Amino acid sequence: KWILNEKTAPPIVALGAMVIVILLTLVFHAIVNRKSTPTDANKKSTSTFMLTGVDGVKVATEFEYPSGDGPFPVVILLHEFGQDRSQWDAYREFFIGEGFAVLRYDIRGFGGSTLAAIPTGQAGWFGSMPNDLAAAVQFIKEQQRFYAKKIFVIGSGLGANIAYIGSGTIIGI
Repeated sequence: KWILNEKTAPPIVALGAMVIVILLTLVFHAIVNRKSTPTDANKKSTSTFMLTGVDGVKVATEFEYPSGDGPFPVVILLHEFGQDRSQWDAYREFFIGEGFAVLRYDIRGFGGSTLAAIPTGQAGWFGSMPNDLAAAVQFIKEQQRFYAKKIFVIGSGLGANIAYIGSGTIIGI
């Protein structure tokens, strides 16, 4: 049984930090090597909606992308524990300006998102969080304007752990 304590927390925090650095490196590498032209971040389309997870959880989601026909690569931004998707406000304009679509959502139990049921422990609540990332990736793959094979995920803290788990379990990221 996994329990977070003073002995296990430092390695997990270090792992989260490493994941953030690796993911940022990959995204910036994609920016440098992209074939699309940067766009004006003020010219964009925005939609806010509730994404439904596989277990019925309603996930408050915001999806923004540059004006134009695309297809656009997509970056999914996942926030820290105790935060919401607004944590990434300063970064979304940068990515949109660089020609990326940006999907941000409130991780279940935070911001405008719900929970499937009252969590019965860490494994039940935290273990189900990657399901919402899988639903977000599926949503992107169903759209025609976006590169389904160019989906990047960046997370901070809790979001980094979800990104790490998702990178090994969700096809397409």
